[in-house]
Amino acid sequence: MPPLDQSPWTREGYLSLKGTADIRGAGKVAVNSGALSVGFAVACNTDVTSGVTLGVTGGPTAQMSITYPPALVIGAQVLPNVSTTLRPGTISDVSFGSKKLAAAHAGVELDGVHVKVSGCLGPVAVRAYVSVAISTPLNDNTIHVYGKPHYL
Repeated sequence: MPPLDQSPWTREGYLSLKGTADIRGAGKVAVNSGALSVGFAVACNTDVTSGVTLGVTGGPTAQMSITYPPALVIGAQVLPNVSTTLRPGTISDVSFGSKKLAAAHAGVELDGVHVKVSGCLGPVAVRAYVSVAISTPLNDNTIHVYGKPHYL
């Protein structure tokens, strides 16, 4: 979708995500606690947050040629310039919600979450993730599941 600010350095979109965790079966060790987290990894290709500088340089010029007949050329020169500092893009994990397990179940569902990235040249990629962490008397375990990248 086109960004609302119409900037070529902004990407904008609406995201949806659903994550659930269920503990099933009879394990050897009871689960003390657990939590579910959902979010998106957001990646910018090239960072241009330093801004853009526009300028003009110019001044008089003179040129003399040794020819017959001798020639002298006087003029003016105007040179526009545009400059910016390009930096490598970044990848940020943005958490959109978490829920503690209750009765061996947790769920988080998001629909139409607005995401905007500014100061980015090139594509912006988003990848959904769901993390489930559980704790037992013997171990702490975390499982991460990632979706396919999508582009804003």
